[in-house]
Amino acid sequence: MKFGKKSLSLLLCLLVLTCSIPLASAETNGSGVPFCLCDTVAGWSRSSGAFTSDGEVYTEAPASLRYETDATQFDIFVVQYLASTPVDATGTTYFEMDLYLENADLLSLGRGQFELTSSGECDVEELAFDMGYLARMNLQEGWNHLRLPLSAGSLNSLTDQQFDLSQVNYLRFYLSGLPTSAGEIMLRFDNMFFTD
Repeated sequence: MKFGKKSLSLLLCLLVLTCSIPLASAETNGSGVPFCLCDTVAGWSRSSGAFTSDGEVYTEAPASLRYETDATQFDIFVVQYLASTPVDATGTTYFEMDLYLENADLLSLGRGQFELTSSGECDVEELAFDMGYLARMNLQEGWNHLRLPLSAGSLNSLTDQQFDLSQVNYLRFYLSGLPTSAGEIMLRFDNMFFTD
């Protein structure tokens, strides 16, 4: 079969477009309650390192949130997000997000948690996932789509206050006890949603 120059150009364009389609996500499939799209640094804080909005590497346009720190200087990192308005995720059963790892073993190098709260702070009205739970999800270098069943999270037993799914407004992701051999650390976050 012979192809002309126009046919080959069209085929090449289609191939480039197909290869640049982002990962499937809660936002693109139309189901879900957005928590944080991670397009800007607004609402985010950290214990060390720096955040940037990355408009070149993301799963859902226009950007992802890039975080960098250095384990040779800090053996812990904490990233936090405080929503300007609480999110009502009543009736949902999963929390989904896209996480980019430069080192697939990072989450098993220290101790930590991924937490959601309805109090606007850590450890109060909290639902937490141990990093060991996340590390067992067969994560790989590059983008990973995490689908966390809310039923798998543990409630903070130190307080009497319960996590309120109708008022979710805070997220914390931290690792402590990192060896200096972990070196420079880079993560990206994108597309955080509650889904059915």
